[in-house]
Amino acid sequence: MTTSTPNSHILVGVDGSTSALHALTWAGAEAQRRNLPLTLVHVIDHSSLGQGYNLGASASFFQHLETDGAEFLSQAKDHVYALHPNVEVSTVKATGRPVPVLVELSRNALMTVLGSSGLGGFTGMMAGSVSVSLTAKGHGPVVVVREPPVPGVDRWWWA
Repeated sequence: MTTSTPNSHILVGVDGSTSALHALTWAGAEAQRRNLPLTLVHVIDHSSLGQGYNLGASASFFQHLETDGAEFLSQAKDHVYALHPNVEVSTVKATGRPVPVLVELSRNALMTVLGSSGLGGFTGMMAGSVSVSLTAKGHGPVVVVREPPVPGVDRWWWA
């Protein structure tokens, strides 16, 4: 995990879902507006694999999850740079339960941004329950992005 100066960045959960992409787009615009860096985090939850079942997951399967996580982060970083080339972006790939990992990382973030639902299910990454749990347990504000941002409209959440 990384440590940084409190309130020095915006933390964004990334899992490859459309919902996470909307959250990333919103967070990129917010980072530009506030002149803050973004920290993109992807959490791989091995413990949720095969809950109650013996799937016999091989080392290559876990390597596939790691590779996917790295690809999600790379694509997310490219997405931010395409929209906001001056925003500084760092990445964190973590293994563990998503909520505790994000709670810990949120300690030093100005805010944490998540999509309203994620891939969830079999992979256990960033499901809607993560957003709900983080709003209760996270440090600082948690923004849950439900709809795609409207191009050219700033601060669309304040009608």
